[in-house]
Amino acid sequence: MQQRLNSRTAYARREGGPTIHRRLETENLSSKVERAIIIQVEAFDWNCSQYIVPRFSEQEVRDLLQPFKQRIDELETRIRNQESRTENPRVIK
Repeated sequence: MQQRLNSRTAYARREGGPTIHRRLETENLSSKVERAIIIQVEAFDWNCSQYIVPRFSEQEVRDLLQPFKQRIDELETRIRNQESRTENPRVIK
């Protein structure tokens, strides 16, 4: 699920007006609240992922990844060739 918020925020320091800070403090809190961010939500919306259309199909993703997979294969082959010339080869699956 995706949720969007449209809001305005205000930063309140304790020196500027301790009233909001006193409201945030509880008996269980051993220290004083020094800063507070006030968020005023002006609009909100959410979408269920069931109704979000994918940007790319599975085939498009495969096609986009193919050059990278090919390059990885080439590099692994180069490593194997290089290691076949050395005494301590690494294992590449």
